[in-house]
Amino acid sequence: MKLLTGALVALLLAGCGPVASAGIATAPEPLLNVSRLDPWTPTGQAGRVHTGPGLSMLPFPNSASVQRRLLGRAFEVEEERVFAQPALMRLGHFGYALSDGAQTQLETLLAEEVMVAYRAALVGKVTPIEASSIAAMIPPEFPLSESIAYDVATSRYFSMSIADSKLITSKDAAGWHEVTLAGNGRPMGLAIDADRRLLWVTMGRLGEEADAFVGLVAVDMDRLAEVRRIPAAATSLHDVTVAADGSVLASDSLGGGIYRLAAGAGTIERLDDELTFRSPQGVALHPSGKFAYISDYSYGFALFDLDSRQAYRIDGPEDLMLDGVDGLFLHEDHGLIAIQNGTSPHSIMAFSLSKDGTRITGAKVLERAHGQWGEPTVGQLVDGALLYISNPQWGRFGDGGVLEGEAPLEPNVVRRLAL
Repeated sequence: MKLLTGALVALLLAGCGPVASAGIATAPEPLLNVSRLDPWTPTGQAGRVHTGPGLSMLPFPNSASVQRRLLGRAFEVEEERVFAQPALMRLGHFGYALSDGAQTQLETLLAEEVMVAYRAALVGKVTPIEASSIAAMIPPEFPLSESIAYDVATSRYFSMSIADSKLITSKDAAGWHEVTLAGNGRPMGLAIDADRRLLWVTMGRLGEEADAFVGLVAVDMDRLAEVRRIPAAATSLHDVTVAADGSVLASDSLGGGIYRLAAGAGTIERLDDELTFRSPQGVALHPSGKFAYISDYSYGFALFDLDSRQAYRIDGPEDLMLDGVDGLFLHEDHGLIAIQNGTSPHSIMAFSLSKDGTRITGAKVLERAHGQWGEPTVGQLVDGALLYISNPQWGRFGDGGVLEGEAPLEPNVVRRLAL
């Protein structure tokens, strides 16, 4: 029996000069024993599960998205109200703050003492923590900057205007200009290969852009010139990272998929099977080079074997929320550094790892609910700090990157968070 309109369900699901370094919290074991890990349940299929009983059985215990979907079902189907209270309390233990409107609607469904217990569970878990400083400003004339990269050798920043399909650069963190590319496509993600003096740029599309180039572009960072352009049979490539041997890994967050340009190869291959990931975002390499950590936006972390092409679930303590991660990085002291912009409130987390890197053992909030944030997205680890974009203003842009509304855009802000 339908009890509430789709508007409430949508409300409940909303939010659904240095040296670069990356490593792991402790020295990894020579070989990972992946036989101890649970296989990854394909989330392309999990996204098709819509009933309360089905959602409650999904093997993603650290996903707030699954709990919010259970709340939505409790409103839509009377027989599934039994899932509402445990889902709400799970969100409380995670530190997921539902909107005031959603909480008001829940008060019509759940007892007052349940709501009081949920709000009590949030105490101390949603307080703003502001620890970063402004590193650079990108003027509004280059709208919709999603990522930032910094080249140590030239003290040069790189970013993009996704809306205007431009790659941009700056030497002084204030004055920016375009780097001319040889073809079309929208720059989406950036990764620096310092050894080979290359900036790798993922190219994608906004909405239905049939003629947009999708793939990888390599830019010579010294000459500021495009030197390679390799197409990919993907919907839209986004986050990207470079391995020690020069191979490039990228995620397709729209079509679902992990893609690799192997060192010396001329074509990009898809590594995962269809439906393995629903919306893969950040990609971070294990120090062995044989595995990659993948953040699937609605479900959490997977450890992906680059040789066998099998995925395994990375779990953590039951009170940790592991979904909603966009940018993902591996740090030698802090483990996985995760930018969570699909949670409420937004946060930047450090997830400590087991010795072999196969399990999350704890977490530290590095930054949360910063008063000057819009939506923190992606960046780069540089000399013990995280550089990241804090307000790309995605909400101001419609189909095809068209600006909506008459209010002026704000500058895009690059922030530096010491680790």
